[in-house]
Amino acid sequence: MRACIDIGSNSVRLLVAEVNEKKVIPVFKKLTTTRLGSGVAKDGFLREEAVNSTIDAVKEYMGIAKNYGVKKVIAFATSAVREAKNRDEFLKRVKEALGMDVLVIPGEKEAVLSYKGARYGLGLKGKTAVIDIGGGSTEITYGEQIPEESRSFQMGAVRWTQRFLINDPPLKAEMEELCRAEKEMLMEFAQKIHAFSKGDLRAVAVGGTATTACAIKLGLSVYDWKKVHGQILSMEDVENSLKLLCSVPLAERQKIPGLMPERADIIIAGILILKNIMEMIDIDKVIVSEADLMDAILVEG
Repeated sequence: MRACIDIGSNSVRLLVAEVNEKKVIPVFKKLTTTRLGSGVAKDGFLREEAVNSTIDAVKEYMGIAKNYGVKKVIAFATSAVREAKNRDEFLKRVKEALGMDVLVIPGEKEAVLSYKGARYGLGLKGKTAVIDIGGGSTEITYGEQIPEESRSFQMGAVRWTQRFLINDPPLKAEMEELCRAEKEMLMEFAQKIHAFSKGDLRAVAVGGTATTACAIKLGLSVYDWKKVHGQILSMEDVENSLKLLCSVPLAERQKIPGLMPERADIIIAGILILKNIMEMIDIDKVIVSEADLMDAILVEG
């Protein structure tokens, strides 16, 4: 039995699983929203309240993993900690509180791990692009049997909600500004994906934005990862979700089946990011994967 903890910009996640070669069989999953990256997006610092909530979540997860008989838990951090000016202080506090080291993963390595995890989890072959939209960053990797090229972009659901979507619901002009900024950021990389794929490309989306969009499509009042994993999310599905989400204020969005209330304030930015990527790399659907970088980390140890 193995376990890993993902300390992200929006949430902390736990995966406990059996691992058989490159096959990961989840036994237990949990997610806690802590918004560790909210301060980083504003002034570069991790906020005290978010740090405390994150450490509490990691402590809880360590106990759960121990109850499953896991002897060593791998904890890693992504965009928020990677960019934070007080990163070293955070890592020191986790070490002092829990006696464990947290691995800070570089952006491009995060992209490669998401690619590998999705391919492991879905058993994919052929030309594939994997899109991982997080709270603070978005990673995209394309390749065939092995990753061809990976890139990490400083755009995510938390970061770009704070930067662009000020009103509730967001104004059309705010969303258009977000889209312009994203297209400028992605243009060169999107052209590389086009040159690689030559019109033959399977796309996979991992992370909370994609799984939430799928849960909304399915109307899941209780989230079930088994129903989400491997589902197809079409451009029409993405546009329908976006139309629904933009039609109501936050208090009403929080009641939409399939949408965790804690994610309701950032989901519009996340889905806009996904929609723009799909348009720019010319795909009309994505496969949604629950398997991601956590699976790759468990496989590769």
